[in-house]
Amino acid sequence: MSNKGLICTIESLIQTRNDWEVNEYKSSNLKLYRLLDDCYQLATEFKKSSSAKNDIEAMLKARKMQVRADDSILRKLLKLVFASDKRRVSAYAKVVEVAISEKISPKELPRWIDEKGGIEEIRTANTKSGNAEEKINHGKVIAQKLAPISTIPQHEAITEQAGLVVLIANVKDDFSTEVLYSVNHQTVLNSALKELSRKEKTDNASFERLYKSVATTQPGKSASVKIANLVKKSTKSKKAKRWKALNITPTARPLDKNSKRAENQ
Repeated sequence: MSNKGLICTIESLIQTRNDWEVNEYKSSNLKLYRLLDDCYQLATEFKKSSSAKNDIEAMLKARKMQVRADDSILRKLLKLVFASDKRRVSAYAKVVEVAISEKISPKELPRWIDEKGGIEEIRTANTKSGNAEEKINHGKVIAQKLAPISTIPQHEAITEQAGLVVLIANVKDDFSTEVLYSVNHQTVLNSALKELSRKEKTDNASFERLYKSVATTQPGKSASVKIANLVKKSTKSKKAKRWKALNITPTARPLDKNSKRAENQ
């Protein structure tokens, strides 16, 4: 095939994809959105019927479909309608639940999904938002537990309000620290809190691996005591300092089965 022929073939494929995207694909998605609209409307009506829940559960049982006892009527209905794919049912349910939380009526659902970019866009955006908020809140909890590295007297350049801020500092050659600037922007603070949450989880995982390793390989003293001694001897290490700052006390950890077995050997 000549270069010209290859280019023409690719251009034809692009045009075919464009036609499919504008016609069949979009039409298929709109049909799906209308189907979800009907499920949403029906689930809303079922909430007013005392027998609807029993009817749906009977249909699920007859089709040997398993659902959780605490699933909503909406999720059970979607399970009946979209029986083939558990993940797809979960994704559709999540989208409709987001619509409900944003007070979108059943009739508005197809247009709303289309404007939001589709099923996957709504589902992933909601998941990312929830995960980010969870990390930020976790970071705040950890920050409140940290022992202060140093206390700086009140200064107008730092902040006028009590609360968490991000400080830009310079560590000099003699390892003394100069506080240069205070950042009170919420986005910057949230990023710092998410990083704190990530670090805490990483340190806990490292500690857990160390604990299990000592518990299964060193008989005699309890694993928790041995780790306490290791941390005590390594006070100059960054991890040991972070464990101490986060109030991780190895001696307070209960022994697992492996550590007990090691002690009895």
